[in-house]
Amino acid sequence: MTKPLVTSQHSLRVGSPGDSFISFEIESAEDTELFALLEIPCGVATTGNTSLCRDAQLAQLKVECNPAKTIVGTLTRDGSLTSGNNKLLWVSESFAMEAGNKVSLRLTGFNLAGSGDASLNLKLWSDPDEPALPYDVTTTVPIQPAVGPAIIDFDISAHRVMQGDTITLTAYTTNAKTVILYHDNNRKIEPSEESASGGIETKRVYTHQLEANTKFRLEAWRDSSGGSMADLAKREITVEVDPRPHWFSRDILANSLRGDDRQQKFYPTLLLAAKDLGGAKDGERLYGIFVNKNTKDASLWSSDSGLDGWRWESDVPPGMGESPGVIHNQVLWLIGGSAVDPDSEAKATNRLWWYYRDDKTGKMVWTEWDPKGEERKQNPEEKRGPAARKCHTIASFEGKVWVLGGLSARDAELDDVWACVADPRKRDFTPTWTKMEKLPSARCMSAAAATPKKNAMRGVDHARLWLLGGTTHPYNINETLDDLLWTEDGKSWHKLEWPATIHNSTNGQQQTSLAKPLGATIFYSKDDKRLHIAGIFREPVFKACDYALLDVDLEKPSWPEGLLKGFGWSYKTDLFLIRSVTFGERWIFWPVYHDWKDMNQYTPRIFNTPKES
Repeated sequence: MTKPLVTSQHSLRVGSPGDSFISFEIESAEDTELFALLEIPCGVATTGNTSLCRDAQLAQLKVECNPAKTIVGTLTRDGSLTSGNNKLLWVSESFAMEAGNKVSLRLTGFNLAGSGDASLNLKLWSDPDEPALPYDVTTTVPIQPAVGPAIIDFDISAHRVMQGDTITLTAYTTNAKTVILYHDNNRKIEPSEESASGGIETKRVYTHQLEANTKFRLEAWRDSSGGSMADLAKREITVEVDPRPHWFSRDILANSLRGDDRQQKFYPTLLLAAKDLGGAKDGERLYGIFVNKNTKDASLWSSDSGLDGWRWESDVPPGMGESPGVIHNQVLWLIGGSAVDPDSEAKATNRLWWYYRDDKTGKMVWTEWDPKGEERKQNPEEKRGPAARKCHTIASFEGKVWVLGGLSARDAELDDVWACVADPRKRDFTPTWTKMEKLPSARCMSAAAATPKKNAMRGVDHARLWLLGGTTHPYNINETLDDLLWTEDGKSWHKLEWPATIHNSTNGQQQTSLAKPLGATIFYSKDDKRLHIAGIFREPVFKACDYALLDVDLEKPSWPEGLLKGFGWSYKTDLFLIRSVTFGERWIFWPVYHDWKDMNQYTPRIFNTPKES
């Protein structure tokens, strides 16, 4: 391949993020297919050394091409993909070049660290399997110092928070003697931390508790405030505040879609809260499998807010986009056939896939157990694990992954329970299956939750696995199961009484009856340390609500009705099954399956919990 001709232009100045850019023009001497990679080192400026972005996590880098849509790429900040370096990577899909034609890339959105020489690297190659890099060049670009005072960076810990939450604002300035942060009505906020870095920039940290939507304004003056406007640098940030307690609907992935995906409809089949699977960050992330309504392709995404900022992780292995899953020991497990839409083309299977970080390569990978089925053929029955199934339930409990009930390949309801141990991160790809005590009755489409050993529920001294209801067949409304089962060891199952509700009978007399779910979910909240049952109940009348287990008394459990009156879902003709996840101080609910033609009515519902919870 003849090396393409690459020329560049740039204009970079500290404190002028809107005007700073770098562009590359690529011209090919022959018809070819190319791939492009941009590597942008990041880091805080020191004397004689700077970078285009002071922090890879804070940069709002944008890469545009001309002609539009000629090159499509993905920006990555994942530490596991950058070998631990503080870099930004932009990787393109393949793009066609005709001889003599030109295409340009324009980069904007740098959070410039300071004046001086910065570098970035552009790589082009033609063979995806053999990136011999016929063109590989490091470009040095000068960053001009600020004219007057400049705000190098002004960042906030969250752009959308819940009422009563405290946020952190961080400001980096240069050439500024006076720096003031205002919030609504010109009220000042004093910094909680102030420090200089290498004599180049000054860092200030502020904290503020929010009760309503708030606009923050940062002003940096060369000398005292109120001088010439030429000596002023200004930046504003608005934070949205969700009231408590409060319901709202949200297509949680929509704001993170790019390009043609913006025109598509994606719905979640699985949402799980867990530590960062790649180990790059502290704290929890929300992981979600989303299915394209039109193509049925499934992909895995993750977000540190649960509302926006979703990051594409990987495509999901074919046939596994509707499988039930759990995150266990920082590994995502997907087991068996579909548990989302029993009438879909997905068949009952006993496939097992893991998604995890390979400690040897540092990359996130998918691995399937026994893809050819040879181990299952050779092993005795107790080592082969559960038979093929769909509409089953899985859970993580007491160091094992559990598979409970479901429908067989012949659509017969199942009562068997299995527990599994494996550790893919340590390259232990041979699961050890243990057959546990079967359920009191066969069922599918149940909901499960685990409660820890130490919690505030009186009468419970040990960890418990809970299983809620289910049905004999997903579309049989007359054979639903209303029981709530629990086990501490998988050797025996026990039943806990349902919450009682008081209602008026036809003759005006008050009566007490047990609530019966048409479609409900069960979850444990770490905030209030209670077990919750939430959903749509059909006794004594159809209603949407929740019940919280305050105390556990095996004879008279306390089940007060909770706050969840506003699901906005009403689906009385067929079973309407709901799943849930707790993430931060929000409870997120989504339907397992329903009439996909009316999808917009059933977008995920999010409940902001009360502050005292």
